[in-house]
Amino acid sequence: IGFCFGGRCALDMARAALPVQAAVSFHGRFMPAGNIPAPKIDAKVLILHGWDDPMAKPDDVLAVSKELTDAGADWQLHAYGGTAHAFSTPGANNPDAGTVYHADADRRSWQAMVNLLAETFEYEKIESPDRAGVSPGRVTRYPEGCRGDQKRPRTVPVTVSGAP
Repeated sequence: IGFCFGGRCALDMARAALPVQAAVSFHGRFMPAGNIPAPKIDAKVLILHGWDDPMAKPDDVLAVSKELTDAGADWQLHAYGGTAHAFSTPGANNPDAGTVYHADADRRSWQAMVNLLAETFEYEKIESPDRAGVSPGRVTRYPEGCRGDQKRPRTVPVTVSGAP
C-alpha cells in the first residue's frame, strides 16, 4: 500500500513479481521502472486516482491500464472526478501545485482498499489505529470456516509506504 511515490513503489513491487498478493496505489505515479521487463503480474492491483492529478494525466491512466491488461493482472482503477493529487492528505491545499485534500475521494478510496483487502485476505475486520496518519495497521484473518472466537484469528501485518 503506497501513497504518491509509495504508490509507484507498490505498483513496481507487483511489476517485479515480488511475493505480494495485492498492490494498492493512492494518488501514485504510474510509469514503470526502466529495469523491469514486460511483467506478468500475479498480484491484485488497485489504483486510486484523482482524475485532475497533474502528476498522472489521463494519457498516463490509459498507459497503465494497457500495461496491466497486457501483463494479465487482476486490476481495478478508481478515478475520482474533480479530484487532484494528495486527495487523501488532510490539510493538503495547494491548488496551484495540484495537491488538494478531497474528503469524499479519501473516504471512497479507503473503502475501496478495505474491500480489496477483504477479498484478497478473507478478513473480518481491519484495525487501523490512526486513519488520519495512515499508520500501519493489522488485518485480522480468521481461518476458513470460523468466525468470532471459535478459533484464534491470525493477524497479518499491513505495510504502508509513503506519506498520505
